[in-house]
Amino acid sequence: MKEKRRRKAILWNTASGLVNAGQSAVILIFISHHLQLNDAGIFTIGYALGNLFMTMGKYGVRNFQVTDYKEQFSFREYRNFRVLTSIIGCLIMFLYLLLQSLSGKYSPEKTLVVALICLWKMIDPIEDVYYGMYQQKDRLDVGAMCYTIRLTLSTVVFCALTITGISLAAISAVTLLVSLVSAVIMVILTKRGFPTTGDVFRKDSVGRLFRSCFPLFIGTSLSIYVGNAPKYLIDWFSNADDVQAVFGYIMMPTFVIMMINQFIYQPFIRDLGMLWQCGRRKELVKRVLIQFVVTAAITFCVVAAGAVAGIPVLSRFYNTDLSPYKTDFIILLIGGGIYALANYITVPMTAIRAQNGVAIGYVIVSVFSVVLGKSLIPGTGVSGATRLYVILNIILAIFFGTYFFVMVRRNTER
Repeated sequence: MKEKRRRKAILWNTASGLVNAGQSAVILIFISHHLQLNDAGIFTIGYALGNLFMTMGKYGVRNFQVTDYKEQFSFREYRNFRVLTSIIGCLIMFLYLLLQSLSGKYSPEKTLVVALICLWKMIDPIEDVYYGMYQQKDRLDVGAMCYTIRLTLSTVVFCALTITGISLAAISAVTLLVSLVSAVIMVILTKRGFPTTGDVFRKDSVGRLFRSCFPLFIGTSLSIYVGNAPKYLIDWFSNADDVQAVFGYIMMPTFVIMMINQFIYQPFIRDLGMLWQCGRRKELVKRVLIQFVVTAAITFCVVAAGAVAGIPVLSRFYNTDLSPYKTDFIILLIGGGIYALANYITVPMTAIRAQNGVAIGYVIVSVFSVVLGKSLIPGTGVSGATRLYVILNIILAIFFGTYFFVMVRRNTER
């Protein structure tokens, strides 16, 4: 029974990873064929900002919750905490959009569209706390199945509406409503199978979770920032929606590497926490090294395929001539593989409770992004953003890898 459940978890987690990885890519295909190039640029930055604020709302709690093998915190405490962090994430989002609007960088229409896309993504943090509880109880398959269905439905709705000729704002509003309703229905239908009798709530739990997961919050939020840093910096320093659209087109496949990598290791996150808490250090390190090899193999395959057919396919899909950007595209794919590796290392770092290293690494790289972005982005457009992306990910991967192995060695020596 347990092995059958594990196979279902892998299957549905793979499906959710594929849909999640391809959602924005598929939507951009429909936007590029039925709307304007500027609309594609607005959607690109809106989706990138939505992912950033969504990650803030999650506060890095998912992996902490799943690896909470001894149930240090109850589900009720995790849920209430997630509601609070989601509200904070929405407030930060509205403040950012207000500043962009008042500064004249965003038109009223762009502000509305970006706000709707961000709110669509903010459904995830509340939904995710339930699916985290399911995974904690070894039922990742249930949460992954629900997530796959909701993502697929919202993607189909968004794409279908682009054909109707209505505005991007109207499309985003309808998709937000459909996604919200489907998320509520999924949670209501599945949570009955996971009773929470005796689910306590201690007054100090909020403060304890804030402190325990703060390094993860900094790490995961800055992870999204670093992964999309060129998009944010294009938005800040050039505010050119057409450049944003082109960069979004050629950068899209880089996230495929991370998502494929993620749904391969996602079912085994819980095991990493168990190995560490049981003192099986060598086996933990072995699993981490195996995933390094898997990440490298995925990157090689994607880069090879991209070099042969990437640009022609993307040009056809997005109805735009992208041939001048082939070199940038290949460089971005390599950078995507490095980013996937850096992103993975944060998982075993969380399992061994070395969250501080995650936060420190992303803070360092974020500072580098602003400093380098001012010199690389203005006047260079896509090529400058490409170089920035690769440089940041190399720094990140080296720092995380070194920090993880040093912490494991120190613990073993003790």
